Amino acid sequence: MYRLRQLWPDYRGRVRIAWKALILEVKNSQSTPKSILDQEHPLMTRQEPDLPIGPWRAPEWQYPATILPAFEALACAEQQGEECAWEFSWRVRAAFFAESRCISMRHELRTLARASGLDVARFQADWDSGRERPRVLAESHHGWEVLKVRSSPTFVLPNDRQVNNPTALVVTWSKDKQIEQIDPPADAPGGDWRPVYRSFLEEAAIS
Repeated sequence: MYRLRQLWPDYRGRVRIAWKALILEVKNSQSTPKSILDQEHPLMTRQEPDLPIGPWRAPEWQYPATILPAFEALACAEQQGEECAWEFSWRVRAAFFAESRCISMRHELRTLARASGLDVARFQADWDSGRERPRVLAESHHGWEVLKVRSSPTFVLPNDRQVNNPTALVVTWSKDKQIEQIDPPADAPGGDWRPVYRSFLEEAAIS
């Protein structure tokens, strides 16, 4: 998301992002353990030193046990337009990764909706109704079970080609969920991610 935002001004109007839920906790039947994210934070800042991310600073009892409400909230933001979805999606990520806010809580999502420029009354009514939950669960099932995507995030292009977690470090995990080995990105061994992103965005524009 951080990298896509940097290039997006060149592609706005040429490529449309259709957000689809791809919920790891649905696939894994458990929330992503905090211990895994604690190990991933240094990897992400190693790739993007200016990335707004850091270790969880709030009390551990405030750590979100589920991210599903945030997916539902993003689906509600989409109902108010693509720009709203873009802004809300980024603010939710920043709230969790950089500000240690519990993004499963109703009041936090409402605050982020207001900061994103959404019609808060409409957003709250849509989110409180639960009407988007069947859709985000269906999208997640479609991604994992029908499209068989390898992991989140995955870009699915108009020609159905999948671009999985582009230009990310390749991490090998042990059986006890510890990082065993870190290798350069297979698709960008030199570390320059921009040509890779531009390539699939141009492909999407042509399609």
